[in-house]
Amino acid sequence: SLKVLLEKDGTRLVITSEGPERPVLKKLARKLGVEKSIIFTGYMKESDIADIYRAADVFVMTSKSETQGVVLLEAAANGLPCVVLDAPVTSDFVRKNGTGIVCTEDEFADGVNKMMHEGDRYAKNASSCGRKYSSGRFADNLLKIYKSAEKR
Repeated sequence: SLKVLLEKDGTRLVITSEGPERPVLKKLARKLGVEKSIIFTGYMKESDIADIYRAADVFVMTSKSETQGVVLLEAAANGLPCVVLDAPVTSDFVRKNGTGIVCTEDEFADGVNKMMHEGDRYAKNASSCGRKYSSGRFADNLLKIYKSAEKR
């Protein structure tokens, strides 16, 4: 369970952003006795979020409704393996690129624990994926499309 995972010495869960579930999550953390292992950052500037990615070992995402997945690209760009819920778009991205583990809700804590021990093999895929979707590569591909259209 998440509680067992967070009770390991030195393990921290960092929840970024300011979402409507924050009060519920804080209350749950207190109830489970793991509030000292969870850091709620609130809203963060983009430059500060980059520091969080660089300091992290694993990226986790529990959204069931994410449709753009920009944070998955940011995690990949920083070489972070990820654990996501089995949901449209996010799970497709993770499976296609081999950047992490897709789990059900019941498997999620075990998936995070597994990733903390086996993340290196996924980190290599994440780094490759980050380069594949980099802004420079995107711009190059867009330029090729424009040049092709111009020739027509």
